[in-house]
Amino acid sequence: TAAQGWRASPTLEAWRARAAAPPEPCGSCEIRQLCRGGCRVVAAHLVGDALAADPQCPRVREQAAGGLPQNQMPVGSVVTTRLEAAW
Repeated sequence: TAAQGWRASPTLEAWRARAAAPPEPCGSCEIRQLCRGGCRVVAAHLVGDALAADPQCPRVREQAAGGLPQNQMPVGSVVTTRLEAAW
C-alpha cells in the first residue's frame, strides 16, 4: 500500500531523519524552526547533496570558512540581526 511505501522507503526515511536531527551548524541553530534548515534544492545544486546544510546560509558559510565553531551563533551576525529586526 501507499502507507507501507511511505514508511518503508529508505529515501523518505533519510529525509525524516534529517528533519529530526539536522547536520551542524543547523542542528544547534537557534532559528532552525524558522528556516527549517535552508533550501534543499540549493544544497542539492551547489553541494550535490539535498540533505546537506544550505551553503547559502550565512551561518553555514561562516562555519565553512573556519570562523564559527559548531554550536555557536555569533551575536550581531546577519542571521541574528535580521531575526531581531523581524521581531
